[in-house]
Amino acid sequence: MSESTYECNYYIVFNNDHTYEVYNDCYSLSIDNSLIEIGKYNLDDGKLYLNDRNLVAKFDFLDFTGRNYAELLNISSEKLELCFLDKSDNNCIVEKYIKVK
Repeated sequence: MSESTYECNYYIVFNNDHTYEVYNDCYSLSIDNSLIEIGKYNLDDGKLYLNDRNLVAKFDFLDFTGRNYAELLNISSEKLELCFLDKSDNNCIVEKYIKVK
């Protein structure tokens, strides 16, 4: 599981079967279940792709990009750093996730 650096953090779980889950307490439909998105991921050519996205909470945490991928800036067993280009392709919005247990 990875946690973002936002005040209202996103938690992303990357499973071994190449599925992922995104959680966020601020945008979920229920206080008891913070799941906002599920789908499949793959890594290719320095990019993390989020495919077959199911917006469980009808909130798109990638809406600001207009894309389904991010550039991999740094990946290790302890952290994940991604660059999401905004819709104008001019700004790299860097997301840092840390491994949480």
